[in-house]
Amino acid sequence: MSISQIGNYLYTTTSNSISYLISRLPSKYKILGAFAVLIIVKVALDKLRGRGNTEQNVKITEKSSLVEKKNIVTISKTKELTQDEMANFSKKVNLFSMKVYQNYAKKDDNFIFFIPNLVAIFSMIYSIAPQDLKEIFAKEFQLDDQFTEEKWHRALQQLNDSLMKRSSYAANKLTYDASNAIAIKNDTQLKPDAYRTVMQYQPEVFCFNTAKEIEQTANQWIKEKTQGKIQDLVKDLDPNTVFMLITTAIFGGKFLHAFDKGKTEKANFFNANGTKTSVDMMFMRSDYIRYGELKLQLHKDTETTLEILELPFHGHIAMIIVKPRVLKYHTGTYDFETKMNPVMEEKNFQKLINYIDSPDFKLRRAFPIEVPKFTSKHEIILTDLKDWEFITQIKNANFAGSFATKKILRGIDEIVSRTIFEMKEDGVTVVGACTATMKSSDCCKINGPFLYFFYDQQTNTILGSGRVLNL
Repeated sequence: MSISQIGNYLYTTTSNSISYLISRLPSKYKILGAFAVLIIVKVALDKLRGRGNTEQNVKITEKSSLVEKKNIVTISKTKELTQDEMANFSKKVNLFSMKVYQNYAKKDDNFIFFIPNLVAIFSMIYSIAPQDLKEIFAKEFQLDDQFTEEKWHRALQQLNDSLMKRSSYAANKLTYDASNAIAIKNDTQLKPDAYRTVMQYQPEVFCFNTAKEIEQTANQWIKEKTQGKIQDLVKDLDPNTVFMLITTAIFGGKFLHAFDKGKTEKANFFNANGTKTSVDMMFMRSDYIRYGELKLQLHKDTETTLEILELPFHGHIAMIIVKPRVLKYHTGTYDFETKMNPVMEEKNFQKLINYIDSPDFKLRRAFPIEVPKFTSKHEIILTDLKDWEFITQIKNANFAGSFATKKILRGIDEIVSRTIFEMKEDGVTVVGACTATMKSSDCCKINGPFLYFFYDQQTNTILGSGRVLNL
């Protein structure tokens, strides 16, 4: 029987009795009596709805069920952040993006990462983090008394809402969608405050009994949310996995000025390693594309001239391509990482943004443009970025006291991100998915170098000893 049915039953079976009792009271007590009855009924209904004790732990027991978000938490409507506050948030996200880029760039290859789902996964971790880790997040995100954790979460939601709103207005010219989910092992007890905070991200909630079960559920959900582009992201989960965060985001932008498919033809692309590859090169001659050159001192006593090209989409979003001008006539090897990574440092990146926003970055008339048509797929385990102290601190954190009522959760075990970028004549598609998993602390896993010995328990005499460095 539902709550509403129980309420109706109580009402129909007791209304006459209540009316009779109140009628028997002296006149001066009738109003007081009616008020007391209302309080009793409210308390009873609150008990039925599970609201009698707001500090009770949230316990998930339904196997493989989707928990109704409206029955878990009510997300209050808050006042939107101001334009200045959102500009401040954008700067903080950009700084975080630069840190991600710098750490990604240490991998010697092409890469692509999608900030909407990456920032979402880190923000959801932030929402359930213990206090000492929250302080580390606040430092990493450059938060302070003026721009608090609460504002950070609100700003991210407001940015997503803005992109989704523009997507709905653009009518097939711009598509954007972002989704979140959490998976919890059955009978895991969660602390209400942390649970309510993570529920701000309006995730779908899944429950599971085994790691294999959540692998299948999570992969199916990710496949659906990414329109089949990302499959089998979750694999080989540790049997002790008890909690998982999942985010996806998908962007599809049509160019305001598309390339002519009939003019796409084979041409050479000169790789950084000195080789060349025959690619499909798109061509356009346009009066509505902005192009410029900017000189930046990326290295001491050395000035680099950058070519900057803007390809605008519908919905006030644009793609910026940055290339060192020296490569226009250069066909040998080029140490792109050493020479160009400084572009993504705060001081230089801000100069680049300022230039793009300035009148000096102009439209070029009848300007010829050649851009390769390509697809880039990239997967990275962020928890393997050992040089990034922030990641190490997340891995080593103890979430047991902040999120779970028992010591069943240790630090974030693994964060995996996969992104697919596709560029064609009419526009760009970007799809990203990210997962973060936690395992039970009740586990001893010998998966690295160790020493060992065996001994006589009666006399405590060592009978043999050794070590294992490699297997």
